[in-house]
Amino acid sequence: WPFNDKQVRYAFCYLYDREKMNREMYYNEYGMMNSLYSGTVYENKNNNPFEYNPNEAIELLNSAGYTTRNNDGWLVHKETGRTLSFDIDIQKTSAYMVTPVQQMLKEYGIDMQIKFIDYNTMIKNVNARNFNVCLLAYSGLIYPNPESSLRSTLADQNDNNNVWGFKS
Repeated sequence: WPFNDKQVRYAFCYLYDREKMNREMYYNEYGMMNSLYSGTVYENKNNNPFEYNPNEAIELLNSAGYTTRNNDGWLVHKETGRTLSFDIDIQKTSAYMVTPVQQMLKEYGIDMQIKFIDYNTMIKNVNARNFNVCLLAYSGLIYPNPESSLRSTLADQNDNNNVWGFKS
């Protein structure tokens, strides 16, 4: 929770303004990709690019049951009464990348709490899948090989490259 709901995950994608972040924080130094395997035979050109679209995000959140806000301004699920709130685990050196996202989500009633942890703790938590959201960067392989990081048989095991638990 709350990312077990596909509509919530999609809403987050529509709320993340990658182009603005690239322009204002990274001086347009990065190109936009919509695949882990851009430019290779494994790229799915039909992937949804999830361009910034707050109206679509709000519709998805409403459809997922987040239709009202509490007295603090946070979205509340109509059936469970749970506030749309989550923690993100980061190192202090990454705060400049996460704080603007925190402020943007706040505008839409989403409470993202930043939790500072050291790198070793973060990797231990990620490998044990003990997190909701964390900020990590993985480099690509010289030879694209999705099986080493997306193999379904690794999805329910800890301490492997399929840290996100992807399975199809």
